[in-house]
This record gives sequence, C-alpha cells and structure tokens, in this order.
Amino acid sequence: MSRRSSQSSRPSEAAEGAAPPERPVGCFTRLLLPAIAIYFVIRAVAAFARPDYLPTHDGPHHILSAWLLRHAEDAGSGYLQFVEAGHPFTALGFLSLFRIFEPSLGWQAATSAVLGCIVALWSVGGFLLARKVEPHRAWLGLFAAATAGQWVLYMGFFSFAVGLGLALFALLAALSRERLSWPVVFATGAMLTLVAVCHVAVAAMTGVAVLAIFVARERPSRRMRGLVGAMIAGLPAAIIAALTASGVAAVDAAYQGALSAPPWPDAIGDRFFLLARTFTPGTTGRELVPLFAALAGITITALDLRSRRARPVDVALAATSLFLFALALSSPINLLGWQFFAPRPMPLAVMLGVLTLPLERFGRFTKLIFVIWLIWFTAGSLHWTEGHNRKLDAAAKPALSGLQASLHRSGPRLPLIADPIGLAGPIDAEAEVPFAQPLLNVGLLYAVAQGGMAPYFFANIPQGHPFVFKGSLESLFPPVPARDFWRILRDPSTPPDAPQKQAVRSAMAAFGAAYEDVILFGSPADVEGVERRGYVADVKQGGLFIGRFTGCPMRLYVDGMATGSKVGAELGWFPALAPTWSEQQVAPAAYRSEENRHIGTAVFVPTAAPCGAVWIRAYADANGSGRWDKGEPVCRGAGPEGFIVVDRREAGELRCELAAP
Repeated sequence: MSRRSSQSSRPSEAAEGAAPPERPVGCFTRLLLPAIAIYFVIRAVAAFARPDYLPTHDGPHHILSAWLLRHAEDAGSGYLQFVEAGHPFTALGFLSLFRIFEPSLGWQAATSAVLGCIVALWSVGGFLLARKVEPHRAWLGLFAAATAGQWVLYMGFFSFAVGLGLALFALLAALSRERLSWPVVFATGAMLTLVAVCHVAVAAMTGVAVLAIFVARERPSRRMRGLVGAMIAGLPAAIIAALTASGVAAVDAAYQGALSAPPWPDAIGDRFFLLARTFTPGTTGRELVPLFAALAGITITALDLRSRRARPVDVALAATSLFLFALALSSPINLLGWQFFAPRPMPLAVMLGVLTLPLERFGRFTKLIFVIWLIWFTAGSLHWTEGHNRKLDAAAKPALSGLQASLHRSGPRLPLIADPIGLAGPIDAEAEVPFAQPLLNVGLLYAVAQGGMAPYFFANIPQGHPFVFKGSLESLFPPVPARDFWRILRDPSTPPDAPQKQAVRSAMAAFGAAYEDVILFGSPADVEGVERRGYVADVKQGGLFIGRFTGCPMRLYVDGMATGSKVGAELGWFPALAPTWSEQQVAPAAYRSEENRHIGTAVFVPTAAPCGAVWIRAYADANGSGRWDKGEPVCRGAGPEGFIVVDRREAGELRCELAAP
C-alpha cells in the first residue's frame, strides 16, 4: 500500500488497487442515508405498483405471452388455433416474475407487482453498487431511484428492464472481493447467466463491464488472469446469446418490413440529446442531469488516469460507460427483428458513469450542498414519475373499460386503435416519452381477458418468444391492415368529418368485417363511423367500441349481357376506393330480346356488404382481362371510374343495366 499523509484523501495509485478512504464514513451517511434511500425506493416502487394498470408500448405483448404459459389450453379461448409453444432461451425476465404473482393476484395486479419488482431491483441495486464502489459515494445511489421511471419501462421492454436491475447485482458480485478469485468468477458467472436469461442484450453490455473490472483491478503482469476469468464468467451467457441469434437470423423479410422506422437524427448532437430523453424522459433537468453527472465522472477519471491517480474500478466503470455511450450514438434505431435498439445501452452507460464521481474528495460543506441538491433532484424526479403515471393510468381506463364485459371469443380479433397515445401533446421524438404509444397494443389485453387472438402479437421467433404462430399471418388471419392509420385520424388540422378521415374509417371497418370482432378505441366520431357500417355493439362506451359485423346483405342483378359473355362486379366501402369484394361470372340465358338475342342476367351476392355508402362497379369483361378496363360497358349512370355510389340502410336488392360509357 502507498504511504498517505493524514491530511490527504487522494486515492491510491492504479497499480496498487483501491484503498479504503482515510476519512471514515460519517454518521450522517451511515444513519441518515439508508433511511432516505428506503423512502425513495418505496416511492419509486409505489409509482409503478399503485396504478390499476400502467399502459406501456409493448407491455401487452409480454402480458399475453405470460398469460398463455398457464392458460393456452383454457376451454373456449381459441388460443391454440393460432399459437404453439416456442423454446425461448432469453427474454424470460418478466414471464418468470409474472407466473409467481398471477395465480393469486390475477393478470392485472400481477403486472403491477412485477413492475414494482423491476423498479426495486434497479433502485436497490444502484444504491448497493454505489456503496460498494466507494462508501463515500453511497449517496450517488439515489440516482438509481431518481431514474427508476426509465424510458424502457414506458416502452414496455419489461424483460430488458428486469435484466438491467439484475445487471447491477452482477457487477456487485464482480466487485465483491478486492482480488479476483474463483468464488468471484463463479458468482459473477451465475449472475451473468441470470441476466442473459432475462435479456441477452443486457448480459452482453454487463459482460463488457465485468471484463473491464476483472482486467483493470489486476496488476499488469496478471491482466491475462482477469481476461480468462471474465471469459469463464461470461461463457454461459455467450452460449445463450448464440442460441438466440440463430433464431433472430431466421426472421422473415415480411416481418422485418413491417417494423416501422422511427425518425432518428443523423446529426450526432441531436442524437445525443434524444438519447438522453430515451433514458429518463420528462423534464429537462430529469433528462440531462444524470447524463452530465456521468460525463463529469468520466472526465475526472480521465484526468486522474493521466496523473496516475485513477482508481482501477473507476477506470473500468468509465471505460465501460464510454463504450456504451459510443454504442448508443453509433447504432441504428432498429436492428434485424428488433425495434429501438440504439437507446438500450443508455441506462448502464449513465449509471456506471455516475458512479465514477469522486464524492470522497468533496469537502464537508461541498458534499453537504451536493447531497441536499441530490435529495431535492431525486424527490423532483420521482414527483414527475408519479404524476406521469397517474396521467397514464387515467388515460388507460377508457380504453380498458370493456375488459370486464362478459364476452367470450375464440377467433381472430382486430384491434383498431385510433388513439394509441391517450395523452395530448406532440408525438414520436417530440413526445414527453419519445416514441411511446402506450395504448397501441391494448387489444392484446382483450385477448387475455376474453379469448381469441390478434394478429399484432410478437410470436415469430421460437428462440426468443414463448409462443409462436402456427403458420404465416396470411394462413391464420384475414387481411391485416397497417397500424399507422391513426396518424390521419389524430391529425388536429382536419375536422373529424373530413373526407380523408371518413375514408380511413371506412377502410379500417372493411378490414374488420372478416374478423370475429373489432376492438376500436378512438374518438366518438371513430366509433360512429364504424357502427353505421353495420357493426353490432357488444361494448360501446365513449371512444371504445367492441362489436361484430353484420352489415346490410345485398343481392346485385346485372342485366344487359349477351348469354355466355363474361361479366364482373366489384364493391368497396365508399369513400375508400380499394375494392373489398370482386367476382366474375358467365352471364346465363334469361330471355330473348327484340333483336332476337339471348340476354342474360348475372346475379351476385357480395360478401361482407356494409351499410352506408358503397361503390359498385359492374362491367362487361369484353377483352377477357379479368378486370375492368376503360371503355368497357358499365352500369348505366356510372361515373368516369366506372362505378356508382349508393347509400344503403338495410339489406336489399340492387339492379344494374350495363351500357357503354
């Protein structure tokens, strides 16, 4: 050990390892800090566990997956018509906790309990890790409670969030002894494996930190020993990663093309500040303070390294933090089969950087001021989290008001979510929580509560998803619409009855006609637009509508064709112009005309004929193309595009006499 003067609090040389601080931890820290930390942890846990249901972007996917583990064979649910068990090696963090609580609490309370556990893991792990890195830095652990309301939770990346909390405990295992030993290697390896089971990407990031710690804390002549220890500790997690990667590589192009690409800044500066918001969204201080605290710690460590004062553990944490920052800045927003990758390294990058702040060097008065400010910041950050969660809880209640209805479904269900945000304000990168659409997937919760299956379920990677679809979406479901139609309906610059909004409502209602029912959540105008098309409501409350299509069945008679000629007909839900039904026939003999010609009448029975305005195009397929071409005879009175528009209020017949346009 190096000789230290009684007045100096300078850390030991890097080659000599971390020395205990000369000034003992005071009573203020030893007695008051645990009480303050417990208070903030309780507040953080309550902020997420207290709401009846906290809506999150991808959360319903995880809830439905976890539900199916125990209920896939429930009688009358129809689940096994659509899905079969996968064999996932990772992304099991949420499922493992959910199955503990769900039998006694039910799925809704179990979800809240799991969220509370996730927040507790991160908050407690951060506090313990800060104290382990340097006892005088234990106050820095309050940053963990302050940042418990993370972007990854609001995005519903639950297993990833469980892995983040456990990652802090894996680093605790790596730092449990001053020197590397086999118990440390095996304990760290066990924790890394547990993290990999929760989420393999978190395990990879944590493995980088473990490698840095094992190597940095060894003398130069023993660095290879640290490298080998890290490789042994990380081997099980690496195997899990390899097995998972084999499944991700098989993601089909259709699924990858369906992933939306959120706007991601090209400029590094813009990306840097957006990444700050995708760790701790909310107020400007909440977004930037943890980030700049981390950068300050890294900068001090770099300066200490130049002057040979840096502690090995600080070097390891700072190096890992810098690596993760670089990974976040340089990564694309989406990877193969995986949305929103770039922000994922931010929680560990910021937390590890924060822990390098040398609080032990602060004078007593300076440290007191810093601690008071940190307590104020943590309280303010949790105040924002509590308020935002209350808003989300209130926003979710109208969308979930139909969960208690006594409905039993077993077939395909189509969620039509016309308001996936639920809150006023900007969207996408400018939203309070960037890119979050907390109500987008609530339709999957209706599959949990009432049975049936929706086509938007994440169920395509056997190595990563507990359940996978039994076949392609085309073989299991009717045509599936794109989900971004809500952008038109939510556009405040156009009135609710604008033609483009009416066209979108008609198009979405047309898709739903082939499903067992639709689950619509939007505005009352959206509900009215669907209901008047011939849907019968099982649940109708404000902007929520759950109903089945009955329509206004019709019979179309097309006259004026010579017997034996081809006649076709098409129907669409006006003002949407895409046809939803089409058919061709050969005109049968019906009667003899004055010109002594055999004239036929073709009879069509369109499927899923709606109420309200429809367009109909009947035509003579004179050239045998199988479609209508301009110049071919159409219904008398048809417009330039060959169709007529009729407004139907009930089932009935419609006649059309073909004539040259």
